[in-house]
Amino acid sequence: LEVFNDVFRQAEAAPTAVDAHRSLLLLQENAGVAQLPAPAVPSGIAFAELATPDAQPITEVLSALGFARTARHRSKPVDLWQQGQARILVNTGTAARRESTALAAIGLESPAPAAAARRAEALLTPVLPRRRTPEDVPLDAVAAPDGTELFFCATGHPELPDWQNDFTFADEYVAAAARAASADEAALGRIDHLALTQPWHHFDEAILFHRGVLGLSPQESVDVADPYGLLRSRAVSTAEGAVRIVLTVGATPTDGDAPAQHIAVTTDDVVTAARRYRAAGGRLLPIPANYYDDLAARYALPAHELERYRELGILYDRGAGGAFRHCYTRTVGRLFFELFQRDPGYQGYGAQNAPVRLAAQHAA
Repeated sequence: LEVFNDVFRQAEAAPTAVDAHRSLLLLQENAGVAQLPAPAVPSGIAFAELATPDAQPITEVLSALGFARTARHRSKPVDLWQQGQARILVNTGTAARRESTALAAIGLESPAPAAAARRAEALLTPVLPRRRTPEDVPLDAVAAPDGTELFFCATGHPELPDWQNDFTFADEYVAAAARAASADEAALGRIDHLALTQPWHHFDEAILFHRGVLGLSPQESVDVADPYGLLRSRAVSTAEGAVRIVLTVGATPTDGDAPAQHIAVTTDDVVTAARRYRAAGGRLLPIPANYYDDLAARYALPAHELERYRELGILYDRGAGGAFRHCYTRTVGRLFFELFQRDPGYQGYGAQNAPVRLAAQHAA
């Protein structure tokens, strides 16, 4: 750790000291000097939890996307919305601490939730205290550097406590959601990745945290042009891509207009999914017409395909492994959704299109 680092000199001393201590513990582990509990690398995203003072705007978006409200928490004002393997919790119980809708927590599928918590504590990340009744499933959670709660949990594993047991499921909603997902080729499949905005002085700490505590691997850092400056972005993920988290920080320490968070969900047919969302009353982010003029010059896309993208606001990227097609909902509070269709060989996130998306969001 560099003593005269500008970030360290302007940040609070206590978190910086914890970050330094964590860094040294990981260095000792890598050198074989110290033994820490082995990482229990997460195997998927069980859920994303949204905290909101007013559930109606976000549940209208979820309904238009094809999510169904399938369950209610037994003791807390939390609803479970589900489509395929994509699960969203809508929590209205934390409204006093939230001015607008935001991503508050992520449930990480863990092969060993207790071991994951022990690893976190050994690396100076204490398990968060939780109010629970005797009947509640014992779930451990820690706070990431940006304040997002990370739950270590399991879904449908008989040998492990299942977080879904805290919910009362309505059979008719579950059956309807299952029928809709199985019959619809454009149904949403799962949460592929989440984008989290980091406070300017926590970005490097966040990379170290996700790598050391969770066992995720950092990808290359990318600078993205925003209308008001550059955004720094870096993804962390598992080797096979089952868990992907994109960490972003604004251009300056005083940038009050922080980038919104977003949840990216897979679909096998993004054109049909976008049309269905719009037909259900959802509003997609409009993309400037000149983007499609440039797209036509860069790729030899069929005219009818390009026109579909233009009509719906779908963005397109192509790499060595295939194509990536994606579109965005309008932002609710601090959150928006991304619908995308990724060819199997494409491993990116459409970063080339990020400046266009950011400009469109500023103009919306």
